[in-house]
This record gives sequence, C-alpha cells and structure tokens, in this order.
Amino acid sequence: YAATYVVRDIDECMLPTLMQDYRGLIKATAASIEQQIANAHTLFNLCNMIIFLPFVGIFAKTIRKIIPDAERKEPETNRYLDTKIIALTPIIAIAAVKNECIHMGNVTEKIMDATEDVFFDKHDELKETIREYENQLDAIHKSILEYSERIFHAGISDDAAQSLNRYITCAGDRERIGDNCKKLRRFYEYRQSKAKDFSEEALEGVRGMFECTHETVLAALQALSTEDKAAIDVIGMSLKVREMEVSLRTMHMVRLTQGTCDPDTGIIFVDILGAIEHIAYRASKIEMAALAKSKLVKIA
Repeated sequence: YAATYVVRDIDECMLPTLMQDYRGLIKATAASIEQQIANAHTLFNLCNMIIFLPFVGIFAKTIRKIIPDAERKEPETNRYLDTKIIALTPIIAIAAVKNECIHMGNVTEKIMDATEDVFFDKHDELKETIREYENQLDAIHKSILEYSERIFHAGISDDAAQSLNRYITCAGDRERIGDNCKKLRRFYEYRQSKAKDFSEEALEGVRGMFECTHETVLAALQALSTEDKAAIDVIGMSLKVREMEVSLRTMHMVRLTQGTCDPDTGIIFVDILGAIEHIAYRASKIEMAALAKSKLVKIA
C-alpha cells in the first residue's frame, strides 16, 4: 500500500508538466471518447511500468526504510524438547514428548474454540488466529517427529518405543485436527462470499454436530493427560458424530430436492460435514492411543 501511494504521488508531480503532450497523444490514438479513455489508462500503466521497472530494487529498499515491515510472529515450536536429555536419560526424553503432546493439546483446544467462534458466530477477527494456531500445531508436530527420531537413534527398549510411538500418533492426530479447522475457516470464507448462506435449519444441525465433536476432542485430550478411562466415552461419541453426519447429509439431499437449499452455497455443505466428522475420528484415535492395552512403560 505504501508503494502504491508513493508511485501515485510521483505521477501527480510529473503529470502536470506533461499533460498537454499526453492529451494530444491520446487524441491521436482513437476517434471515440470511450476508446481514448481506455487507451489513456493502458498507456498510463505502461509508462509507469517502463519508468519504475529499472528501479524496483532501490524503490523497495527505500519504502522499507520509510515504513518497516511489521514483525512476523514465528510459531512456538516446542516447550519441553531438550536435546541434551536424550543422551543422558532417554526415558525422561520420552516424558518430554508426552508433555509436548499435552501442550499441543492445549493449542488444539484453542483452535477448536476459535473455529467455533468464526464459523458459527462470525467473529472474523479470529480468522487469523486460526491460521496462527494451525501453524503452531504444524511446527510442534514437526519438532516432535525430529526429537523422537533422535530418541530412537539413542537406543531404547521395545516397551519404551511403544510408548513413544503412542505419543507420536497422538501428535499427528492433533495436527490433523488443526488442518480440518483450517478447512472450516476456508469454508466459512466461501459462505461469506456468496449472496445466500445456509438455512437456519442447516446451520443449527451443523452447530450441534460441531459441539458434539468439540466435546469429543476435549475428552480425548484429557485421556492422554490422565492415561485413564475418560469420563466421556470418546469412541462412542465419535460414532454419534458419524451418525449425525449421515442424518444431516440425508436432510441436505432432501432440501436440494425440494429446492429449499441454495445450490451455490450448498455445494460445500457435505464437505463441511466431512471435515467435522474427521475431527471426531481423529479424537477417537487419540483416545485409542492414550488407552492402548499393550504393555507400556509408565512415563511420569
């Protein structure tokens, strides 16, 4: 934006001195006023490009000195993954991975909250927050994978490897939940770009499905923290979400048949249901990994 204003100001300074010649040139290009106006715009932009193109590098540096770029906030990669621990006590390093997964779960809760606020309550100011949380989940997941690879190379028992694999799986499922929250943000933006939104009946059904999924995710995240049977049956709740998806999909097809659903907006309805159901599916995988019945090393 700053560059645009600077170019415009330079043009305004130069144009008065060249206006008479410019008018004569434009009049010579066409007979009709409409065509002269079109030619004037084209020639003006072409001249701008020819004049400023050789100075793009210098121009960009000057603009950045006048108005510095805003500082970019890098996503937090991890809190607990200290590489020095691996060589000393690999078992404690596995505990660090578990703690990082729990930290990742906290970010997952936040992105679910922000997604609900944006998608259903139209809090547009939180759209960027969803992107930041999703980037953070990606960064933490990558850190966990790299850290875990070092632990495996350090040499650990089979039971310890099983525990570590559980945490790696849980981290991956959290990252996938973030991916689907990002999808829902894009679907919301698509809805906003259309003249008509979903019907109240459709939105109410989707909200109910999302709220059930949200509860499923929270219960699954708690399961890893306690490594005990969750108060809410996550597997059962994820199956309930799946049933809700089938029901809402059927109702959507009925509305399309009856002509009560706008096809232009409704084209993404099934995709939205699929994204929400996939979040619940990932939550069930988190619980299954957290409560695995195989022989495991107890990690403090």
